[in-house]
Amino acid sequence: MLISPREYQSEALEAVSEYRANGITRQLISLPTGCGKTVVFALLAKEINVKTLVIAHTEELIKQAVSKFRVVWPEVDIGIVKAESDDTDAQVVVASIQTASKPKRLAKLKEQGFGLIIVDEAHHATAASYATVIEELGFLQDQTDKLLVGVTATPKRSDGVGIGAIFQEIVFERSMHTMIRSGYLSPLIGKQVFTKVELARVGMSKGDFIASELSKVVNTPERNRLIVDNYTDYALDRTKALAFCVDVQHAKDLAAAFQEKRISAEAVYGAMSDEERAKVLGGFAKGDYSVLTNCQLLTEGFDEPSIDCVIMGRPTQSTSLFTQMIGRGTRTFPLKQDCLVLDFTDNATKHTLCTYKNTLDGAVASLFEERSVKEPEECNESLEGKTDDSRDYDAVKILEERIEEISFFDSIHFAWNPVGESWHLILAANREVWVVPFEDGFYVKAYKDKEMHLLSKRVLPLNYALGVAEDWARKQTTKSAWARKDAAWRAEPATQKQKETLTRCGISFSEDISKGQASQLLDGRFNEPATIKQVYWLRANGVNIPHSITKVEARRLIAQKTQSTSRF
Repeated sequence: MLISPREYQSEALEAVSEYRANGITRQLISLPTGCGKTVVFALLAKEINVKTLVIAHTEELIKQAVSKFRVVWPEVDIGIVKAESDDTDAQVVVASIQTASKPKRLAKLKEQGFGLIIVDEAHHATAASYATVIEELGFLQDQTDKLLVGVTATPKRSDGVGIGAIFQEIVFERSMHTMIRSGYLSPLIGKQVFTKVELARVGMSKGDFIASELSKVVNTPERNRLIVDNYTDYALDRTKALAFCVDVQHAKDLAAAFQEKRISAEAVYGAMSDEERAKVLGGFAKGDYSVLTNCQLLTEGFDEPSIDCVIMGRPTQSTSLFTQMIGRGTRTFPLKQDCLVLDFTDNATKHTLCTYKNTLDGAVASLFEERSVKEPEECNESLEGKTDDSRDYDAVKILEERIEEISFFDSIHFAWNPVGESWHLILAANREVWVVPFEDGFYVKAYKDKEMHLLSKRVLPLNYALGVAEDWARKQTTKSAWARKDAAWRAEPATQKQKETLTRCGISFSEDISKGQASQLLDGRFNEPATIKQVYWLRANGVNIPHSITKVEARRLIAQKTQSTSRF
């Protein structure tokens, strides 16, 4: 094999196998943009080695899938079903959903006996075209000889529609937080630019703003100049910037605003010919342009790892869309230290805007509500002019500007306690998580109401293990704030009980010690790893002990064993 899978890719493959053995035949894998989802499903197809259909919805995704298969599995027979291409006899068939869902093509695909279907960008799978193909090929009947696997970075759809009608469970997921902490993705830094551009009059459709109405508000000379000015102030030294706009005209106008300031910029959009679009994208990749503006065209399947600035020029209420957009800047690249996100947050008034802070910190709604919906309209010229003319947009002005620096990545705020070579995070009573050394890596164990959960069955690198642990901590929504370094209780004076315990344990401390400092000292003492002598005694006496047993636990087990032996 020419590609060695990363730890999380191996974890994903193992999860698919385990869930399938337990009867889950319609599975979803969620990994952030830039983490090699295509590699995961190519490795999966190779491992299962049955007739496979990969479904995608764009030319870029189809090309990407074919390319990765040829690297991961060079000897596989791979074909394309799209437009005039009709290679249905290949072992791996990569098909566009637009072609595969046509009655004649679908009838031909039904004859092939596929054992595995992979849906790329699987948050689209509730659309009628996908559902028809999946059902007609027999993958909704939960037959044990058929497996459906979807991959996506954004399992939560923008319109709030769940995906439970297609998939049974998310069998594996890792967050952007974890992947950044692990070094698999580029760190993100952000500047949030607040304005008083008013969005209260902008209508909603399918969970987000109506593009044509939104454009009337945000595509103004004043706001476009604001974007360019902030780029000039904070991002002029960046290698490449990708700007997301509301519609085609907005992309063109914003590119023109950059050009007026003698900043090289081009717009790219769906109505371009394939040749024209390829020329612009090729020029951007080579560095001919500093800024590339687009209208939602590049939210999926666009891979340019050298992007180190993302400009959020369009307000959105869609978590999935926002995540897709910032994900274009998270791929790692030589000499790239981080990616700057310039997020222009307008005054929503009656709307709740999606920003990077509430995207990464907010709770995730249910993904599996069973109802269906038509896919939103794609962003193109046909949206222009479709607006409510009764709305008055002429008076729109930028009244105020305020800038905040926001940390995307809050793992440094968790109050990890070093305990020997292990790391311990206490969330609250009956909630804790451990990162424990083993051989050349670390296990991640979480305890909830005295029940232990192994968060990965693999031994992981330290930073990845800490990221996995922190993801679990964040999901304990009522507890995780308690475990932050800046939690208010940590600065309070230590209790008398804490001081008495510290004294009894022979731990020296200052009189003005805080609760947080006392807690850390006591955690280190009571959770010290068992000594070699304790472990040897217990094993020699037939006691089955966990690898991470503490001194206190070992002392208790020794006492229990000694007492039970003395009875005879």
